[in-house]
Amino acid sequence: MRYLKLAIVLLVWSALSGPALAQQPSGNGSRTALWTSVGAGTGFGLGLFAGLTACDDAINSDRKVWTSAIVGAAAGGTLGYLITRTRHHPSPSRHPVAGGPSQPRVVKVPQLAEGDVAALAASTRLRR
Repeated sequence: MRYLKLAIVLLVWSALSGPALAQQPSGNGSRTALWTSVGAGTGFGLGLFAGLTACDDAINSDRKVWTSAIVGAAAGGTLGYLITRTRHHPSPSRHPVAGGPSQPRVVKVPQLAEGDVAALAASTRLRR
């Protein structure tokens, strides 16, 4: 009985994810949605499999299995979103601006006056 439910879930999942994977995304937003949904589906499947493997004979196993499947879907969706985000929004430090060499960043630090240094040293006590 439990393998029949698993087979039905996997069949529905593969039928629904097939057309989504075959479509070519038109922009970054649809790619993000695609990778997020693929990650969520994969996480759901892995969570369901892990839940059935670990908790199938336990008391209240249906709750444990569905909880592991939902947690797996959330983790997979988050991972899919983060993969898309890092692929389409690279950090500026790894990809310099085209058209010229990268310039080192100059940070200007204000200088302290002699009176400020003396006042700071007088107000600070070092204890042994």
